[in-house]
Amino acid sequence: MGLQTGVLGEVWVLHHTLGHHVNYLDQTKDESAWKDTSGRIMAHLEYSLKTSLMTYPVALQVGKKHPRSRTKLIQNILLTTLILAIFAAINWVNTLIIFVVPMVILLFMTVHVTYYHHAGLDHEDPYQATYNITDRWYNFFTCNLGYHTAHHLQCGRHWSELPQFHEEIKEKIPSHLYREAGFPFSLMTKLEKALTR
Repeated sequence: MGLQTGVLGEVWVLHHTLGHHVNYLDQTKDESAWKDTSGRIMAHLEYSLKTSLMTYPVALQVGKKHPRSRTKLIQNILLTTLILAIFAAINWVNTLIIFVVPMVILLFMTVHVTYYHHAGLDHEDPYQATYNITDRWYNFFTCNLGYHTAHHLQCGRHWSELPQFHEEIKEKIPSHLYREAGFPFSLMTKLEKALTR
């Protein structure tokens, strides 16, 4: 997964699950904070660049409280670096094009999409701390990321079970916390509706 997305397995555990999921209701602690240290809401690009660049250092920092996961992360970093170095020794151009550039882009894009799920929602109530997107195509391509409140309430739940859990809790989520999927997903939904009429 790390060679495809730039996000090694233990980064998800440390940065996302043991970091962001624990602290997302407090912007002074959140590992994916959308506010800067002065309390200002960061611009989308600023947030995406900062969080992308700090993903690994922050994961290692969170790992100080979880030494077993931190050790695994360090091992994963070393192993991935070794694999990339071997590939680069064989053909550095192909390694750059097939692995390194996509890893950087996909890490950035993963961070980039999370901004829309949290930015501006400084709330202690978990039902009011995330935006949700229920568009079928958006959730098909993002493994149900749009059911974000459900994801935060039960982050251990498999992504395929999030729509069902969302149905159980949707009455507790205020209507203004639902967003449109945006391009290209909204276009796909419109085309699907037009074709099924």
